[in-house]
Amino acid sequence: MPNTLAHFGIQGLLTRFAIPTADPKIVFLGCILPDVPWITQRIVLGLVPSLDPYSVRLYVIIQASLFMTLILCGALAALSKTPAMVFGILAMGSTMHLLLDSLQIKLGNGVHFFAPISWELLNFGLFWPENLLTYILTGVGAGFFFWSWNSAISTRLNLSISLKTVSLSLTLLCVYMMLPVVFWNGPYASDNHYVKTLQVREDRAGRPIAFDRTYYETHQDGDVVHAYGERLHVHGLTLDHPATVSIEGRFLTIDDIEILNMHEHARWFRDGSSYVGLSLLCVMWIIALYRYSRSSISEKLESKR
Repeated sequence: MPNTLAHFGIQGLLTRFAIPTADPKIVFLGCILPDVPWITQRIVLGLVPSLDPYSVRLYVIIQASLFMTLILCGALAALSKTPAMVFGILAMGSTMHLLLDSLQIKLGNGVHFFAPISWELLNFGLFWPENLLTYILTGVGAGFFFWSWNSAISTRLNLSISLKTVSLSLTLLCVYMMLPVVFWNGPYASDNHYVKTLQVREDRAGRPIAFDRTYYETHQDGDVVHAYGERLHVHGLTLDHPATVSIEGRFLTIDDIEILNMHEHARWFRDGSSYVGLSLLCVMWIIALYRYSRSSISEKLESKR
């Protein structure tokens, strides 16, 4: 996927153009919702490394699909006084996010627009993350975010907190959390991210394999790439230095891969830009929630006088 700032650039501008009155906080939130499962995966596996990485990946693949993200949009929109508008803003941002992701070259990866009807990954493969277009969108996204800052902070949150709205939101969140279990076999049977190939170890030899953004390590006794907690030995195309790479190849044995195609990614650009974008968005929402809670308390005190 492009980095978070790049998503802010194209999705933010298009959403504000389509809905000029949209609260920038909601617009930027819609830019990242499909990434929430991937962010959560990194945190969860970092905290509990003993979890089965294949099961976690299948769960996240399902949650990151468009239809699941729309459920999350509904859960958040239920807490607004204008739920239809907020849902439309979040849904528009989420759809554009996945469309932008599908345009990027992702070896062994892609997006799910038509799940649960189809679990085939969609990937048009037009450009790499290091493409000039991505750099431009990143700069535009950073500029647009800071240009929107004052408007976002001064626009009061239009929340509707009641037993009915909270109950509806929590119900949709439960569906968002539990529904992946129902569709578990979909991405597994379609071998999304080659999870099935990797899990059935005895059948690996001769089968194709691809990894999107994996870590490549150099060693005197043979180079390796990291995959779901494994270190797989690599042959064919190799590097003389550690790197983050995307590769395509085939299994020679259970833990040996012949690399047939490889792309080396810029080491810090994508992750660094995403961390900056997510941090800025968190600060924006923390300030907005603080101001909302303070004004709500003041209104309650005034009403009691």
